[in-house]
Amino acid sequence: MNEVLYPALAAVAWIGLAVKIRDLGRGRSPSRVAVCAALALLGSTFTVSTPAVWGWLDRITGVANLAALWAHLSVVAFSGTVQLLVLWWVYPAEAARKRTRTRLAFLVVTGVALVVLFLAAGPTEPRTTDFVATYAGHPIFAAYLLVYLSAFALGMVDVVGLCWPYARVAGRSWLRRGLRTTAVGAASGLVYSAVRVADVIGAQVGADIRRWEPIAPPAASLGALLVILGLTMPAWGRGCPSFAGGCAAGGSTGSSSRSGRTCTG
Repeated sequence: MNEVLYPALAAVAWIGLAVKIRDLGRGRSPSRVAVCAALALLGSTFTVSTPAVWGWLDRITGVANLAALWAHLSVVAFSGTVQLLVLWWVYPAEAARKRTRTRLAFLVVTGVALVVLFLAAGPTEPRTTDFVATYAGHPIFAAYLLVYLSAFALGMVDVVGLCWPYARVAGRSWLRRGLRTTAVGAASGLVYSAVRVADVIGAQVGADIRRWEPIAPPAASLGALLVILGLTMPAWGRGCPSFAGGCAAGGSTGSSSRSGRTCTG
């Protein structure tokens, strides 16, 4: 399954990035840069998670399962990037900057913790398709996975909590649809997180966690696809040539009731 799903989603993410890079020519606002970063991180995640690439990275670096650390760091950074993106839509600039600093600090601490735990767990055997199922029972890897999953899940909860309410007051119809699609994608990511947490817990009590393995890749893939569509939807959606084109106060361009901030993207 991973041999087909992951390269396909990597291609979709890189194509989405190419679409969004055009917006940077009109100005590098925080939201435009964040969209591009989010798509690049998704593309990186699914590229290194492709079994052939995973095995190749093991061989050239001599570090077994380095792709797992790479992918997990990318996923955490992706969830944080989408959080920052929505913050800059919803809040005034000063409030967005303040919340951005808090989330960036959390991302840095999480990234350092993942690297330390990965190295502390010691050498592993290459596992290109069942890394989590194989090592979830290892105490240090269990801690590693719980840090990763907690950071990712918190990010997705924040994305749902920001995107869905803001979609009600976003002025452009395709912006509303994009926000809601992103929220649904984030919710699918929470299903992936729940399955992986169940893997960790099940491994500690001796359950056969491999029977749950077929659920995780489709949930992650569906979530990623919906987020990609949500982030790029207003760029190719009818009547909205640019995702970052945003909305100003008023009936045709809309504003956020939470902040009164015009959406400048």
